Amino acid sequence: MVLPPHPRGDDFAQKFAEANEHWNLQKLYKDIANAKQQERLRRCKQLSITERACLRGLLCNYSPTEIATELN
Repeated sequence: MVLPPHPRGDDFAQKFAEANEHWNLQKLYKDIANAKQQERLRRCKQLSITERACLRGLLCNYSPTEIATELN
């Protein structure tokens, strides 16, 4: 199976940017990353670019399908 190229970080950083107006995203990213690390015993200390974009989409009331379409 061939995966499509990973979108550039700049492109994903601009998706659902209106979430910045209503949420403290840096704190939310950090809190979720901490929970993710504890739950999965992962060494990753930050959310991926994709996870951040998905979170912003959810915070902006986009459905998972709409988020997937937008990020694809």
